[in-house]
Amino acid sequence: MLGRLHDRELKLRAADLASLQNQASVLDAERAELERRRYEETSVVLTEAMPYTAQFLLTLRRERDRIAVEKEGVESAVEAKRDEVLDTWRDQRCNQHLRDALLARLLQDRRRSEQAEADERGVMDHARAGSIIRRQAPRG
Repeated sequence: MLGRLHDRELKLRAADLASLQNQASVLDAERAELERRRYEETSVVLTEAMPYTAQFLLTLRRERDRIAVEKEGVESAVEAKRDEVLDTWRDQRCNQHLRDALLARLLQDRRRSEQAEADERGVMDHARAGSIIRRQAPRG
């Protein structure tokens, strides 16, 4: 049951990590789209559009800065969540190793107990056989 709990926790944390990584990808795509728009929409220079171009570039810069700040936060969250996933995975592996060691020890103890019982039966059978042989032997 503990293994299932650790497995569930690992899956939940990994899903959170995937969600954060998806957010980072979306922000990268937004940044790339801004760069594309900047390139395409400022490549044609018309004297009439210059006042608007400056405002457009300022707006793009603000948006790019907002995305950079948001991406920084998401990247920090991704790193933290990655560490959590790794810690959870390590805990799960450690618990699995301990479980395997405990099961191996229990199996070894059971085999020893069964061997001791078999040895005891063998000694008792041998003693009984010796007792029967002595009773059947002629006294003389």
